[in-house]
Amino acid sequence: MLIGELSEVTGLSKDTIRFYEKRGLIQAENGSPGKGRFKTYGEEALRRLTLIQKAKRLGFTLGQIKQEIEAWESNELSWDEKIAIIHRQVALVDERIGQLQETREHLIESVRYLKNLKAGEHESRS
Repeated sequence: MLIGELSEVTGLSKDTIRFYEKRGLIQAENGSPGKGRFKTYGEEALRRLTLIQKAKRLGFTLGQIKQEIEAWESNELSWDEKIAIIHRQVALVDERIGQLQETREHLIESVRYLKNLKAGEHESRS
C-alpha cells in the first residue's frame, strides 16, 4: 500500500510514517523517492506501526521500541532470551498499570474532597 493508504489505516500522519522509516523502525517494500517510483508498504510495516502505537501508549520511547525490535529479530537470541524480553515488557506494563491506578485513586479522592468542600460551603450558607 502507498503511504497515504498506510496513513489512513493506522491513523498516523505521513510525516510520522516517514520519520519512523528514517529511524529504521519500518521499511518500504520497494520504490525510491525522487525517481518516479512510489514506495509501497506491506503487512510487516502495518504490523510494526501497530506495535509502535501500542508501545508508545504504554510509555515506551522510540529508542526502547527499536532496541526491543532489533533484539527480537536478531538470530542471536535464544527462545529463553525472547521469553525474557516478553517478561520484561509485561513487568513494565504492570508497573505502568500501577502508576495509572494510583493516579486514578488520587483523582477520585480529589473529587470526594471537592464535593465535601462544596457540601460544607452549602451548609454554611444556609
